[in-house]
Amino acid sequence: MSADPKAPPPGFVVHPRRAWLALFAGPFAALLELLAVYVAAANIHRDAQRIVLHVIAGGCCALAVWGWVASRSLWLDLGGRWPDPADEGPSSGLRMLASVGMLAGPLFVLVVLAQWAAIPLLSFHPRAS
Repeated sequence: MSADPKAPPPGFVVHPRRAWLALFAGPFAALLELLAVYVAAANIHRDAQRIVLHVIAGGCCALAVWGWVASRSLWLDLGGRWPDPADEGPSSGLRMLASVGMLAGPLFVLVVLAQWAAIPLLSFHPRAS
């Protein structure tokens, strides 16, 4: 009888914090971008200062992509197979978190990109005093 080639090696330990961080990086990035761009746009008075908004959006996009890649990496570290209701042990729960993060990651990357696409459409006018 041979061992499952996709199973993690004996003694392989993944801290659950890694799975939770990877899972929530995408939603956090989308909400952070929404809030940060909203606050920063209220303080921008010229089109030349728009680069600040692009830096915020780029950083949030990088965070969302990191969450997606980290979830996929964790999923591969745990054997690269989908969660099975018959699985037992802590690795089955981590595999579920990694799977959800891997599938939801592209959604949040697209949300961040859609929010970023709105930045060039903003028009900035000096505030009336």
